[in-house]
Amino acid sequence: MSRMMIAAFLLMFLVSEISADDKVKKAAASVRDQYTALVDLAEQEGRSRELAAKFIDLASKHPKDPLAVDSLVWVVRNIRRGTEVSQAVAMLAKEHVKNEKVEPVCQRLVGNPSRDSEKLLRLLLDKSPHKNVQAQACFHLAAYLKEQVRLSRSLKSEPSLEQRYQQFYGKDVTKHLASLEKATVSKQIERLYERVTKSYANVNIEDGTMGQTAKKELFAIRHLSVGRKPPEITGEDIDGKQFKLSDYRGKVVLLDFWGDW
Repeated sequence: MSRMMIAAFLLMFLVSEISADDKVKKAAASVRDQYTALVDLAEQEGRSRELAAKFIDLASKHPKDPLAVDSLVWVVRNIRRGTEVSQAVAMLAKEHVKNEKVEPVCQRLVGNPSRDSEKLLRLLLDKSPHKNVQAQACFHLAAYLKEQVRLSRSLKSEPSLEQRYQQFYGKDVTKHLASLEKATVSKQIERLYERVTKSYANVNIEDGTMGQTAKKELFAIRHLSVGRKPPEITGEDIDGKQFKLSDYRGKVVLLDFWGDW
């Protein structure tokens, strides 16, 4: 009698396990079907901004599903800026920092100035276990900060731009840009490019490697910035006389580079 009861119990347990597995598979298929349908719809009709909210909703309802991060990455890659992008970036920072799929987001964030964008790039650099993600975060965080300096310089030189900045970037970002200290941020940029040359130099990008670009940026920071010592230049003037740029230290000098090809 007891053996029959045990067998019945085991059968019930197995049936419940199978049922639970089926539910999980169906749920996963449902998320996959929804994601695929949204991607197809976006490709066919091009309603990216309208569909962005649906991708975010899908990721919110199924945060543990592998396609949650795909949905958020889709939003960042296909929407330039706005509420949907801010939501997606914040969710990636909260839930998916250690996911390798976030790699392509790094480059997109350079042109999306926000406190959330900077936070995500810094988190990916510090917390991601994937070296390829770290490389992208490091390289593009430097580019992001460089863009921040440019925007800040424009805002400070033309205060009349403040209202336009607020409309385009929001009050919080505009306030942050107005408070930036160029010297402090430039030091951060220099350290990031130094890290690129040491740890990610051989990573390929569109026009070469990260190391090549980082070296050029470091040269510009250290020798071509206002207040920095320029590189030595030697040449021959129109009278055939040899000269060095350092001979004219302390004087106003105009350098005219030209060529005839």
